[in-house]
Amino acid sequence: MFEIPSDLPLKLSSLAWLLGHWQGWGTVAAPGTMPPAETDTKDNSATQPAEEETDSRFDAVLQDLEAAVVGEQMRMTIRTYEGELADEFDPLWTAAEGLDNIQPGALISEETTYWSVDTPLAVVPAGPDEGRELRVVGSGTRGFAVLWAGVVMGPRIQLASDAVVRAPRADALDHFSRMFGLVGGELMWASEAMPAGGEYEVEITGRLQRTASADEVAAKTSRASRHEDGDPSDG
Repeated sequence: MFEIPSDLPLKLSSLAWLLGHWQGWGTVAAPGTMPPAETDTKDNSATQPAEEETDSRFDAVLQDLEAAVVGEQMRMTIRTYEGELADEFDPLWTAAEGLDNIQPGALISEETTYWSVDTPLAVVPAGPDEGRELRVVGSGTRGFAVLWAGVVMGPRIQLASDAVVRAPRADALDHFSRMFGLVGGELMWASEAMPAGGEYEVEITGRLQRTASADEVAAKTSRASRHEDGDPSDG
């Protein structure tokens, strides 16, 4: 269901494969499995037992991702819901199989980001390992505002946080990195987070299928906007 949207700016052409509505499943790090922040133990390290390492555990979730053209940028909204398993979890499920076997629960998080392509169109990447530079900014319900820098190389994207602002009660995470890729027609993505004083750990993964084109997403958004404005033509 991949179609080039009618309003696609030329400068966003390298992101065209990502546009549309995607749905599927993923995993999130279960509460308490992210490593804690380091503390100063120089005065009592000899008397305190070594802290046990926390085993990572991941819970299945459902995900909804929309990527649409907004002016000269791409807007991406990701919603993650608790997953209620109808049967035993299989990590090899396709996106469609995950949707069939996982029922949506409460909303865990919602995040909206705005993407810009910084590399001028006149600059042609020299090889497969050189892509177009991305600048992404956004925030979400978890209490983070993040400025990202990254690169898109064909149907692959790598992002790393350039600056992170945390709300007072947000988790003590200092850096993030993300990867997106189109594999066999499905969108695979993963996000890593770095706790204060720690190392990168996988925080969330996703495996999604496209369920609507970019034009269909834009039409739905337009109808919703007219309805909110009380447009009588929106019947």
